[in-house]
Amino acid sequence: MKVVIFFFFFFFFFQAEDGIRDFCLSRGLGDVYKRQDQMFVEAVKATGRKKLVMAALWTEVCLNFPTLMAIEAGYEVYIVTDASGGTSVDAHERSIDRMVQAGAIPVTWQQVLLEYQRDWSRKETYDAVMGLVQEHSGAYGMGVDYAYTMVHKAPQRVIR
Repeated sequence: MKVVIFFFFFFFFFQAEDGIRDFCLSRGLGDVYKRQDQMFVEAVKATGRKKLVMAALWTEVCLNFPTLMAIEAGYEVYIVTDASGGTSVDAHERSIDRMVQAGAIPVTWQQVLLEYQRDWSRKETYDAVMGLVQEHSGAYGMGVDYAYTMVHKAPQRVIR
Protein backbone atom coordinates (compact mmCIF):
# COMPACT_ATOMS: atom_id res chain seq x y z
CA MET A 1 0.00 0.00 0.00
CA LYS A 2 1.53 3.29 -1.07
CA VAL A 3 0.36 6.13 1.13
CA VAL A 4 1.51 9.44 2.44
CA ILE A 5 1.54 9.90 6.20
CA PHE A 6 0.99 13.30 7.77
CA PHE A 7 0.63 14.26 11.38
CA PHE A 8 -0.97 17.66 11.77
CA PHE A 9 -0.12 19.97 14.63
CA PHE A 10 -1.18 23.24 12.97
CA PHE A 11 -3.97 24.21 10.63
CA PHE A 12 -3.06 22.73 7.27
CA PHE A 13 -5.82 22.53 4.75
CA PHE A 14 -6.08 20.84 1.42
CA GLN A 15 -6.72 22.58 -1.80
CA ALA A 16 -10.01 21.52 -3.26
CA GLU A 17 -10.47 21.58 -7.01
CA ASP A 18 -12.08 25.02 -6.78
CA GLY A 19 -9.12 26.60 -5.00
CA ILE A 20 -7.67 27.05 -1.55
CA ARG A 21 -10.16 27.44 1.22
CA ASP A 22 -9.59 30.58 3.22
CA PHE A 23 -10.51 29.11 6.60
CA CYS A 24 -7.35 30.37 8.29
CA LEU A 25 -7.68 33.86 6.85
CA SER A 26 -11.34 34.09 7.80
CA ARG A 27 -10.32 33.26 11.38
CA GLY A 28 -7.67 36.00 11.42
CA LEU A 29 -4.68 33.65 11.34
CA GLY A 30 -2.97 35.65 8.62
CA ASP A 31 -0.73 35.08 5.63
CA VAL A 32 1.68 32.70 7.34
CA TYR A 33 -0.87 29.89 7.42
CA LYS A 34 -2.00 30.55 3.86
CA ARG A 35 1.60 30.17 2.63
CA GLN A 36 2.09 27.02 4.70
CA ASP A 37 -1.19 25.70 3.35
CA GLN A 38 -0.15 26.28 -0.26
CA MET A 39 3.28 24.74 0.27
CA PHE A 40 1.78 21.76 2.06
CA VAL A 41 -0.86 21.16 -0.60
CA GLU A 42 1.79 21.28 -3.31
CA ALA A 43 4.01 18.86 -1.38
CA VAL A 44 1.11 16.40 -1.06
CA LYS A 45 0.24 16.71 -4.74
CA ALA A 46 3.90 16.24 -5.72
CA THR A 47 3.91 12.75 -4.19
CA GLY A 48 1.34 11.65 -6.76
CA ARG A 49 -0.32 9.47 -4.15
CA LYS A 50 -4.03 9.44 -3.41
CA LYS A 51 -4.05 7.72 -0.01
CA LEU A 52 -3.33 9.73 3.11
CA VAL A 53 -2.83 8.55 6.70
CA MET A 54 -3.52 11.43 9.05
CA ALA A 55 -3.51 12.18 12.77
CA ALA A 56 -3.63 15.48 14.62
CA LEU A 57 -3.34 17.19 17.94
CA TRP A 58 -7.02 18.19 18.08
CA THR A 59 -9.41 15.84 16.34
CA GLU A 60 -12.25 18.30 15.87
CA VAL A 61 -10.11 20.99 14.21
CA CYS A 62 -6.65 19.92 13.06
CA LEU A 63 -7.83 16.52 11.82
CA ASN A 64 -11.46 17.15 10.90
CA PHE A 65 -11.04 20.04 8.47
CA PRO A 66 -8.05 18.67 6.51
CA THR A 67 -9.72 15.25 6.33
CA LEU A 68 -12.99 16.60 4.95
CA MET A 69 -11.16 18.76 2.43
CA ALA A 70 -8.87 15.92 1.36
CA ILE A 71 -11.87 13.65 0.78
CA GLU A 72 -13.54 16.43 -1.22
CA ALA A 73 -10.35 16.75 -3.27
CA GLY A 74 -10.46 13.03 -4.11
CA TYR A 75 -8.05 11.54 -1.56
CA GLU A 76 -8.65 8.29 0.30
CA VAL A 77 -8.07 9.29 3.94
CA TYR A 78 -7.19 7.01 6.84
CA ILE A 79 -7.57 8.72 10.22
CA VAL A 80 -5.47 7.40 13.12
CA THR A 81 -8.05 7.76 15.87
CA ASP A 82 -5.87 6.81 18.83
CA ALA A 83 -3.06 9.14 17.76
CA SER A 84 -5.42 12.13 17.80
CA GLY A 85 -7.20 13.73 20.71
CA GLY A 86 -10.13 16.03 21.21
CA THR A 87 -10.95 18.69 23.72
CA SER A 88 -13.28 16.12 25.29
CA VAL A 89 -14.14 12.47 24.70
CA ASP A 90 -17.44 13.47 23.13
CA ALA A 91 -15.81 16.08 20.88
CA HIS A 92 -13.29 13.48 19.70
CA GLU A 93 -15.92 10.81 19.04
CA ARG A 94 -18.37 13.13 17.23
CA SER A 95 -15.56 14.45 15.05
CA ILE A 96 -14.53 10.88 14.18
CA ASP A 97 -18.19 10.11 13.38
CA ARG A 98 -18.35 13.12 11.07
CA MET A 99 -15.21 12.14 9.18
CA VAL A 100 -16.35 8.52 8.82
CA GLN A 101 -19.72 9.70 7.49
CA ALA A 102 -17.81 11.69 4.86
CA GLY A 103 -15.77 8.63 3.85
CA ALA A 104 -12.69 8.60 6.08
CA ILE A 105 -11.43 5.20 7.21
CA PRO A 106 -10.66 4.97 10.94
CA VAL A 107 -7.54 3.02 11.96
CA THR A 108 -5.34 2.71 15.04
CA TRP A 109 -1.61 3.41 15.29
CA GLN A 110 -0.91 -0.27 15.80
CA GLN A 111 -3.00 -1.22 12.80
CA VAL A 112 -1.03 1.21 10.62
CA LEU A 113 2.28 -0.09 11.99
CA LEU A 114 1.40 -3.73 11.38
CA GLU A 115 -0.03 -3.07 7.92
CA TYR A 116 3.25 -1.46 6.94
CA GLN A 117 5.16 -4.43 8.35
CA ARG A 118 2.80 -6.79 6.46
CA ASP A 119 4.85 -9.89 7.02
CA TRP A 120 7.22 -10.94 9.78
CA SER A 121 9.67 -12.18 7.15
CA ARG A 122 10.48 -8.51 6.34
CA LYS A 123 13.68 -8.53 8.38
CA GLU A 124 14.76 -4.95 7.59
CA THR A 125 11.99 -3.53 9.80
CA TYR A 126 11.27 -6.50 12.07
CA ASP A 127 13.37 -5.48 15.09
CA ALA A 128 12.16 -1.88 15.14
CA VAL A 129 8.51 -2.93 14.82
CA MET A 130 8.87 -5.57 17.52
CA GLY A 131 10.49 -3.01 19.84
CA LEU A 132 7.53 -0.66 19.41
CA VAL A 133 5.05 -3.48 19.91
CA GLN A 134 6.75 -4.74 23.07
CA GLU A 135 6.92 -1.30 24.65
CA HIS A 136 3.61 0.21 23.59
CA SER A 137 1.10 -2.47 22.58
CA GLY A 138 -0.20 -3.71 25.92
CA ALA A 139 -1.47 -7.28 25.76
CA TYR A 140 -0.14 -7.75 22.22
CA GLY A 141 3.32 -6.74 23.40
CA MET A 142 3.01 -9.20 26.29
CA GLY A 143 2.07 -11.89 23.76
CA VAL A 144 5.21 -11.12 21.78
CA ASP A 145 7.28 -11.47 24.96
CA TYR A 146 5.59 -14.77 25.67
CA ALA A 147 6.27 -16.09 22.18
CA TYR A 148 9.92 -15.04 22.38
CA THR A 149 10.49 -16.75 25.73
CA MET A 150 8.24 -19.80 25.52
CA VAL A 151 8.22 -20.65 21.82
CA HIS A 152 11.58 -19.33 20.65
CA LYS A 153 13.38 -19.97 23.98
CA ALA A 154 14.73 -16.41 24.12
CA PRO A 155 15.74 -15.02 27.51
CA GLN A 156 13.08 -13.07 29.37
CA ARG A 157 13.07 -9.38 28.50
CA VAL A 158 14.20 -7.06 31.28
CA ILE A 159 12.09 -3.94 31.63
CA ARG A 160 14.16 -0.94 32.64
